[in-house]
Amino acid sequence: MMRSFSNATCAIVLAARALSAPANAGQGDLTALRAGISKHTLPCGAGFPRNLTREELVAAFGVAEISAVKVFGAEGEGPTQMDTILFGKKPADRIQISWKDDKAGVGVESISIADGSKWHGPGGVHSGSTLVEIEKANGKTFTFHGLGWDYGGVYHWNDGLFDGKLSGCAVEIEFAENPTVPQDVTDKVEGEREFQSNDPILRAANPIAIGITVLSDQ
Repeated sequence: MMRSFSNATCAIVLAARALSAPANAGQGDLTALRAGISKHTLPCGAGFPRNLTREELVAAFGVAEISAVKVFGAEGEGPTQMDTILFGKKPADRIQISWKDDKAGVGVESISIADGSKWHGPGGVHSGSTLVEIEKANGKTFTFHGLGWDYGGVYHWNDGLFDGKLSGCAVEIEFAENPTVPQDVTDKVEGEREFQSNDPILRAANPIAIGITVLSDQ
């Protein structure tokens, strides 16, 4: 399920299932991250910077571009974690990095992007992508949990592209109300309910992405 990020009401998140790596093991991963930054494209699959370290980030971008933020689990449960913020003074470029070992700052677990960011994820999805756009990118309908609670959003991709079978990336998405849709229409998809993405009620509400998590299977 999506994690809650402090200081970022909307976040796009990129996460990797990978083992922690020793310090100073990620120079190639730093190169991959720089390539992603240059295009504002989230790396996935083999390009995900698994072995990057906080030490390397500081050396590469300078102390002034690095800060920290405390992250809480969904519904305030679970242990807290200290993430690293890169480009925190530049909202469109800002990325939030979570570590396998957050005390040591070793082994990238996730990269998140705040609302208003220039970044895009797999299939071109981004903060503000609609339900219909995301279904098209996935290539299949998907199972959706209602809006307005920490576990709202995609529950299952139904073996679509974002399950990782074709792209090397598995994706999780958190949604919010579409501001262009009347409130009485949106109210019908609020709460602990389950829909298929092609359900006419959900289609009418056409919620938008505010959080995208990409997990690498490589």
